[in-house]
Amino acid sequence: MTSTNYGKHQSKNPIQRMLIENFYRQLLLLVDTVHAERIIDVGCGEGYTLARLVVRRANLTGIDISEQALGIACAKLPALDIGKGDIYGLHAPDASYDLVLCNEVLEHLTQPAKALRELRRVSKKYVLLSVPNEPWFRVANFVRGKNWRRWGNPAEHLRHWTRSQFIEFVATHGFTVTKILTPFPWILILAEKK
Repeated sequence: MTSTNYGKHQSKNPIQRMLIENFYRQLLLLVDTVHAERIIDVGCGEGYTLARLVVRRANLTGIDISEQALGIACAKLPALDIGKGDIYGLHAPDASYDLVLCNEVLEHLTQPAKALRELRRVSKKYVLLSVPNEPWFRVANFVRGKNWRRWGNPAEHLRHWTRSQFIEFVATHGFTVTKILTPFPWILILAEKK
């Protein structure tokens, strides 16, 4: 069994591939706006984001809870520091990383506020976060015939944010939101610790 993230990235659907490429193009634009020597990708999955960052940054770390996803990431990126970790209790000192990435993770969590506090703790200054942009994410799924019984909602998505709700969520947890991009159907936020 593979993750939905793996399936999404391996899709042959040209529209899905175009949307994912646009997402990464915009994510990398945000990464390039900050000076970050040490970056951690929390919830790195199979290493798709790390693979795009490796040409830009020398000191990259990735963690994920899924051993299957980590196996793929480690095989793909053997020179990187990639290992098992828990978003609620990262094994890193305070302010360890210049930039903390957490993409397509928070919507899966029972305690996203607790996770965001932990991301803030290990960040020196910046976090880069993404979640599905609701209701557009579900609408897009429904239109393409995915998850019809759940009105387009993936079963593993426990949280749903609109653009304004996600900005408020991030801002109320000790961050100043500095940049917002909305590559359809996602929200990307670059935020700075207060």
